[in-house]
Amino acid sequence: MNGGAGGTGRAGMTGRAGMNGRARTTAPRALLEALRVGGHDEVEVFSKRGRSRITRFEPGFAASQIAEEQGWAVRAGGPRTLLTACGTGEPPAVDQLPAAGPGALRLPGPEEIAGMVGAVQSSDFETALVGEDEALALLAAVDAALGRELAGASLTWGALDDGYAEAEVINSRGLGAGFRSRVASVRLVARLGRHEARLAVADRHARRLSAPSLARRLGDRLMILAAGRSLEQPSTLALIAPEIAAELIAALAPYLVGQEAGPRLQRLADPRGRVGSTLLTVVDDGRLVGGLFESPVDGEGVPTDRVVLIAAGEPLQTLLPWSASCPGRKSGCRLRPSWRDSPQLGPTHLFVAPDPKQPVAPLIEDMAHGFYCLGVSAPPHFDIEAGTFRAEVWGFEVRSGRATVPVAKARLAGTVTDLLAGIVAVGRDLRFVPSRGCVGSPSLLVSGLEVTAR
Repeated sequence: MNGGAGGTGRAGMTGRAGMNGRARTTAPRALLEALRVGGHDEVEVFSKRGRSRITRFEPGFAASQIAEEQGWAVRAGGPRTLLTACGTGEPPAVDQLPAAGPGALRLPGPEEIAGMVGAVQSSDFETALVGEDEALALLAAVDAALGRELAGASLTWGALDDGYAEAEVINSRGLGAGFRSRVASVRLVARLGRHEARLAVADRHARRLSAPSLARRLGDRLMILAAGRSLEQPSTLALIAPEIAAELIAALAPYLVGQEAGPRLQRLADPRGRVGSTLLTVVDDGRLVGGLFESPVDGEGVPTDRVVLIAAGEPLQTLLPWSASCPGRKSGCRLRPSWRDSPQLGPTHLFVAPDPKQPVAPLIEDMAHGFYCLGVSAPPHFDIEAGTFRAEVWGFEVRSGRATVPVAKARLAGTVTDLLAGIVAVGRDLRFVPSRGCVGSPSLLVSGLEVTAR
């Protein structure tokens, strides 16, 4: 079920009634009991339903519709067997499931999560879906604002999806939780002559999406593509905008998530034991208030928590699930992208902590020469084993404190150590981008990377 809050499967606790007052059915519990009677030691039943408004916009055409979806997923087995199945509608009778095959399954129970933080009600899930007129007006406003922002530019396609979902997970070990998700996403395509720009943004509520802000970001990209030149002078000082810094942090997940990541992260440590600048603090917080995937529990019903992974450049631990055997604080960190997917280990809101006292403008004004990286032309490429990365980027060359020279093509490259240890300033402008979970960063001023022409 990809509608209904984007299929995230993560957000606030519910009561026994659904979001529209619908009482939960007994089908999940009946299926769980039937599988237990059938000889399965471990059984988990996940069920989810959601509602979305889907709005599309093109020049001369606009449409909006409501979609309602419902789905379920089952895992059952034991030390040597595994049964997995999923489908639409209510969970079925046990004789409609496939037979178990080779595999293994171990589920969390109250004893595994004893001592974890208690579940609390998440915030801000009750706002109604955006109306049809509101959704169309937002997309039309982006088109109008873009034309004012950059003469000749126009929106050629837009999509706004606004949805919510409620879900329940129960298992044979006595663990159970209900949770909600609420996500709005907008995807835009704009053109200026032969140049095309794309933008995707997500928020908890569609009403918080700003047409002028969306148009400005599209206009910046189109203007640089149309007027940008090649980088004239290489630089080793780069101011990396939040969305791009977040993409780089997302690519570092192999250093931050799971017990296997610990040794990998330690290989980056300097003689003092630090893996980054003293300005670098990295956190994962499943309960981030107002966060896109804010939730007291994860996709297995295990309580989430705020876990500091790196503090002032010092590695404290990696993100660990309840089942991890190594020492460290455990938290609910198994994502359920949709009811079709088994829970997957990953961050919920992984972010670099901002400096609330540092505005971005002075960071540019203090640069004698450098590069202001505003976007990437393709996802960054990381070689985790070699510890290196490169990204095809665009932005502005900065000269004497002014970002006045647009650059359509440049390359940002270096080692992971260069990136983390080279941070010389952290902005206050924290922003998140959807990834596996949600990843965020403020602007990062980094010294020691290579910015070259391409």
